[in-house]
Amino acid sequence: MSTLFLSHHSTTKNKLSQETSSLNAFKILKAKEKWKEVQLNKLNSKVGLMFASKPIVQLIANPFIGPLTNRYYKHIIIIHFKV
Repeated sequence: MSTLFLSHHSTTKNKLSQETSSLNAFKILKAKEKWKEVQLNKLNSKVGLMFASKPIVQLIANPFIGPLTNRYYKHIIIIHFKV
């Protein structure tokens, strides 16, 4: 009778330790997923700012660069094709 009780007690203890380790593994996976999500959001923000900065810089620079391009760049192309 006592061996039956001890074997039942040890199997219950093993089941509890397996459940605990499974729960810990689940918590670790959830923490990793959350960390990856945070890192991805940071990266997406940086990439979004990079793509948003290009049209802003163009809007500021085009009024100055446009006339310079018309004046000098066309002249360089015409000289290149005449030769």
